[in-house]
Amino acid sequence: MTTDTPQQKTGLRFDFNKAVEDARRDFPAATAKVAFFDLDAPDVDAQMQKFYDGLSPAAKKNVDNIRVDNPDFLTSRASPAAWRAADGSGIGILMAYGTRTHLSDIEQMAFNPAEAAKHLNYTFQHELGHLVVKGADKHGNYAEHAADAFAVLRGFQSGFLNRRDVKEISDGRAMLCWLNCDVTHITSMSLDALIINPKQKNFMSLDADQTAKLAARHAEKFSTNYEPGSMFTLLNALPRWALSREDRLATGLDGLANVVLKTERSSLSFYVAARILTTAKAKQDAGDPKMADADFTGDKWDKVFARIDRAKKSRDIGAEKAVEKDGTVKPKNAMQKIALRLKSLSV
Repeated sequence: MTTDTPQQKTGLRFDFNKAVEDARRDFPAATAKVAFFDLDAPDVDAQMQKFYDGLSPAAKKNVDNIRVDNPDFLTSRASPAAWRAADGSGIGILMAYGTRTHLSDIEQMAFNPAEAAKHLNYTFQHELGHLVVKGADKHGNYAEHAADAFAVLRGFQSGFLNRRDVKEISDGRAMLCWLNCDVTHITSMSLDALIINPKQKNFMSLDADQTAKLAARHAEKFSTNYEPGSMFTLLNALPRWALSREDRLATGLDGLANVVLKTERSSLSFYVAARILTTAKAKQDAGDPKMADADFTGDKWDKVFARIDRAKKSRDIGAEKAVEKDGTVKPKNAMQKIALRLKSLSV
């Protein structure tokens, strides 16, 4: 489901064709055999079929879901995605919306629907990250960390995102883990780290290759390892959609509470659990209807949040302090300021 949303409200505009040009310019080798599809183009179905028809028989097996008469075709093109053929040919596909925002993605990434340009750019860069960051074209938490980190860095560099925007994305990723038992997309720890980084201004001077490599380093550092018996392993093994919403919430809450109570406050597992619970409680306090069924009362929860509060004295959980200090990433020098200004005037 999509919605037409005015982009001019933020003063930014997303141009799908320009994004494709930039991607091919910055990553010529990685995108040489990639087909880009604007899901809002009136002839996108015909474009996909033409691309499919031009492939070799062997290559067609890797991208059969874009064959128009495939029963799974409509599902495949229903939302942004990117993948590369597994045969080593380098053939890849990137699908994203050019003018409309995908409502489920807005919910996941927590953007205000009025900020369509930010959302469209972020989604495109995220999918591009899956194709240009080393190892990000595989399924799993590493790939999502890499793609999200890449999208944030590109958003900073282009002027589409500031720290507060990234915190909203990070909040959305945190809630996915709990609400949907979605461990694959829990990338809040690397997004928070990008916000908190005291050398953040240096991101502006990275070239395309350096940006992709930094995204890969963040993915290597922060992706979850699914240790046997860990909360992440248990959540990932759940038949998510076979459970009722109430059971998903309760299972997630109990697992997260146990992680906070039983792991070292300096550990990655503690940070992730504390990050999710802090966000969930804040949203409940703000009246978010999705949090209405969450029960944070009782001695156990008093101990959980007391332990999180103690950890916050030495860790900026949720990047709250970093966002309070400065809500924007500034260009490093005068030339970058001029370039960003000219870009805003040319769209």
